Amino acid sequence: MYFKALSGLLVCCTLLLGGESQVVITDAAPTEFPHIVKIQFQDQTVLKTTPGLFVSKKYVLTSFNSGNTLTKDMFDVTNQMGAVQTVGAYKADAINRLFYLKICTLFKGTPFNMSVSSFYALDDPVDAQLLFFNTTSDTLKKVSVQLINNSTCRDKSSQFGFLSGELTCMTSNETTNFCRDTLQDANVAATRITFSVVAIGGQVNGLFHSGTCDSQNNLYSLAPYFFYKKISSFRQTIIDLIPQVDIV
Repeated sequence: MYFKALSGLLVCCTLLLGGESQVVITDAAPTEFPHIVKIQFQDQTVLKTTPGLFVSKKYVLTSFNSGNTLTKDMFDVTNQMGAVQTVGAYKADAINRLFYLKICTLFKGTPFNMSVSSFYALDDPVDAQLLFFNTTSDTLKKVSVQLINNSTCRDKSSQFGFLSGELTCMTSNETTNFCRDTLQDANVAATRITFSVVAIGGQVNGLFHSGTCDSQNNLYSLAPYFFYKKISSFRQTIIDLIPQVDIV
């Protein structure tokens, strides 16, 4: 079983893919999260798409699942206006599934804020936004979700062997086609996987870690939520990994 676990101008729509979906997906304006870019690569038979965060003028942080050896030439990176970003280097922290790309064109906006005070404490449940890219579009997509508090999340994540305090948990979501519309095209032998990040307000707080989909490609009823790596818990690891992080 594969584990996986949007005011500006918004055009609200219900996504229709081979049957009516209840997942409400909207477009994010490029000004909402300007430091987010689209990263795409072919991982054997699976096309994988994941958001990346400019943490400085040259370096992009990202996270995804892959058991294969990857090189910088395998990645296609575009900003939300569709401009290609040439990749000059790639490095992985495979244990924590944290990766960075060095981009040849300098990012002109404000990088992602990695300061301790920028991250939400999650002492209580909070409304959030799941952010991702479709495989065929450079427009950032968003879905309204809720995150549960830290203590409840620790209880849930420990059931799956995850270390206490390292993850942020989405609340239960049994919406039809949630997995299909926000993660993958099939539970078995998927040909595309779209990873996501989770944001509170305008600040990304978590990088996709895992989630489980059932045979109907809905979230698994015994664990109908996604887990996200809490950036605050991996903050120093990220700073040590990436040669330059501007806002710390």
